[in-house]
Amino acid sequence: MAMVTPARNHGSPATRVRRLPWARIIRHAMHLAVLGGMVALLVWGWRTLHDPWTFPIRVVKVDGELQRLQPAEVQAAVDNRLNGQSFFGVRLERVLEGLTGLAWVSEARVRREWPDTLHLWVAEHTPVALWRGDGVLTQGGELIYPDVGDGLAGMPALSG
Repeated sequence: MAMVTPARNHGSPATRVRRLPWARIIRHAMHLAVLGGMVALLVWGWRTLHDPWTFPIRVVKVDGELQRLQPAEVQAAVDNRLNGQSFFGVRLERVLEGLTGLAWVSEARVRREWPDTLHLWVAEHTPVALWRGDGVLTQGGELIYPDVGDGLAGMPALSG
């Protein structure tokens, strides 16, 4: 004869105690803590690299023959775009925009040189003739409007 054992009554659902999966909760909390630490480290690193006191630009080197441009003009165009940026934080395209915005600049390049130098290369337009007294026709056929000085007095004058 087979013996039948009565089913155990674990109590009603209201009286049953539910255990929390502590191992899983701790594991997820550790993952979140590690992820939060990594995000904090990335933010700290980003701010440190872009802090002008950490990696300042100390030298601005200009290459190219400056015949018509004054070094002070180039310096002012670059300084307006740097405004306290760090070596890693300076936006080279903005510095390039400042340089190419000068009337005499036909071509310019900018690059960083480790650890604290910004290297500029500038090529100037070659003037061919004056245009209506305030413009200059360049060798490349462009019309520019720089401050016309005494250095262009012997140039042919055109109007039309």
